Amino acid sequence: MQEFSEIQGLLSKIRSTGMGGISADDPDAVSKLQSKLAKREALQETMKAVNAYYRKHKTVDGCPHLTPEQIEKMKASMSGDWRANPKPFESYQLSNNNAEIRRLKERIAALTRQREIGYVGWEFDGGKVEANAADNRLQIFFDGKPEADTREKLKEYGFRWSPSAGAWQRQLNDNAIRAADYLACIAPLTGERPTEVQKRTRREAAAQDAPREKAAAPEYIYKMEANPHSESENDRFFLQAYLPQGDGKAQIGDVLYIGTAEKCREIMVQLAAGELTQGEVKELYARAQEAEPDKDTFSIYQLKRGDETRDFRFEPYDRLQAAGLAVDPANYDLIYTAPLAPDMSLDDIFTRFNIDHPTDFKGHSLSVSDVVVLHQAGQDTAHYVDSIGYQQVPEFLREQQELTPDVRMTGEQVRTPRGSFRVTDMTREQMEAAGYGFHHQSEDGKFLIMGNGTQAFAVAATQPENHLKHIEDTVEQNDNSFDGIINNTPPTPTVIHVQRVLTLCNFL
Repeated sequence: MQEFSEIQGLLSKIRSTGMGGISADDPDAVSKLQSKLAKREALQETMKAVNAYYRKHKTVDGCPHLTPEQIEKMKASMSGDWRANPKPFESYQLSNNNAEIRRLKERIAALTRQREIGYVGWEFDGGKVEANAADNRLQIFFDGKPEADTREKLKEYGFRWSPSAGAWQRQLNDNAIRAADYLACIAPLTGERPTEVQKRTRREAAAQDAPREKAAAPEYIYKMEANPHSESENDRFFLQAYLPQGDGKAQIGDVLYIGTAEKCREIMVQLAAGELTQGEVKELYARAQEAEPDKDTFSIYQLKRGDETRDFRFEPYDRLQAAGLAVDPANYDLIYTAPLAPDMSLDDIFTRFNIDHPTDFKGHSLSVSDVVVLHQAGQDTAHYVDSIGYQQVPEFLREQQELTPDVRMTGEQVRTPRGSFRVTDMTREQMEAAGYGFHHQSEDGKFLIMGNGTQAFAVAATQPENHLKHIEDTVEQNDNSFDGIINNTPPTPTVIHVQRVLTLCNFL
């Protein structure tokens, strides 16, 4: 099991090289994703229509949504199904396809937002930074060759020298701008941080659009409330609509959905983004009530693609713990859900999703760092795929709590000419996400004082070194670590690794 897991992780890395799907660098990425989304949505509607026809006629013969060949294949598939009352398309197939639809919509929204808001460059002492949207690169142009320590610092934060462009560059995204915050050598002449330059530019653009927005009709607002009549986790919260009034108050609207906190939040985001209407949410809730009773299922979660999860991929559980990292559900996408047979074990799932993938499974082979959630007898348990077997990770199922400095105190205090401040172990980015802004820096430069208008705390000016950074440095062959570009070439498997794979495959 251990050797198979290690080799499978290596092979997954090799297979993923150059197979990253639709790249953000592709100028037609949005249109390609929209085309892919349209096919998925059409498939979803077809599956629902076929199921509706079958419920009404108790047969797929004559179904207008299928060709004669498809009807014969469907009948053969259903006749060989192990279920007592099979359907043309099972609930898990609809759920898996719907999960892919949501993922594509989120990807399209993210790319569209990135291209609409854009990025701006800035000047610094000794050069300039340009946001090259055409090449999708954040480029740094120095007036002369930077010093050796400056070059090392640039590499540390993911920038690489491009002779053809004559610049140090990395992929243009929010991560690149945040990385620039930590490079004093390219600090903007305005005294702002690069992220602050972007925010100011966007605020100015929004101010120009404000007159048009004021003319728009008032919109509903949505809030998630605790359900006082709850009897289980599945109806613990409800989603309430409110219509703002001219006097600053709000008129109570309809209750749109009752369910788990996670589902209510998901629907609330889709409502706010205009992806769902109130009518569609009510229909969604009605269908959920008509669904089959709670059955045992298993779900496979895999790490999201992108720089944010690179340090977590294919890492054994003990190494994550040693580096102070957690198995955070926010880093994962739901890839697949299916019924859990009474005699199916975790090892059976591992073998099935390495040797004989279901046709509707779109993830990579089950590997180290994936998470399998078992839903049995109304209870959920989460299991991390480790180098040897699985590690149970109950933290994967816990709801995310809002991060606040009050509960992350180190017990230390820092004195500055402006007062005494308690130290929190949160990062600057976490503090900003919690609504705190930079106020001033300690005299020795070791701490930043950040406040929200009512209280202030001290955070370390530089964060601890990433203990997993050496891992990618070890497998990188093109001096391009942490650049946000899919061009890492893992080492070629040795003869012994290939022999082990062949031996294991013959054995299985």
